[in-house]
Amino acid sequence: MKGIRNLMKWAKPYIGLMLIVIVLTIVNPLTYSYIPQFIKYVIDVVLVDGTVEGVITLPSFFIDLFSKFSNKVTCITVVGITLVICQLIRGIMMFLNGYYKGKVSESIAYDMRVKMYSHIQNLSYTYQNNVNTGDLIQRCTSDIDTIKSFLTSQLPEILYIISSFTFGA
Repeated sequence: MKGIRNLMKWAKPYIGLMLIVIVLTIVNPLTYSYIPQFIKYVIDVVLVDGTVEGVITLPSFFIDLFSKFSNKVTCITVVGITLVICQLIRGIMMFLNGYYKGKVSESIAYDMRVKMYSHIQNLSYTYQNNVNTGDLIQRCTSDIDTIKSFLTSQLPEILYIISSFTFGA
């Protein structure tokens, strides 16, 4: 628990960016879960002339847009174009998510490196003389890279898995 508190202390200056990453990580599976619903709308409603109630879980503004077209070919074209636009928006969100994840992790790693460098510079001469420099550098860089990897990969992946499971269910 102490490690999580320390990590949150380092992440506190970047809480705004972290909230953006969290929101984008959670919204991504939500937008991905709508892809089958577009296809289901085309098959169940447009091609079979079914009703929308209880069958389709698309947002109502999509259903209202699609129901304006009485011609099947036009409706299928609009659904396809809408799906492509939604996927382009999803791709932009995924790019921004990766960008902000990298920005947060690199910023935290930079702050840690600056603090560690300052700490090492203020250590006594006898300590500097007795310690193996390569081991010290190796420990410092590998620990910071491990934290950066956790912030960039594992933590967002946990959120992605939980939100994918939630929206998939």
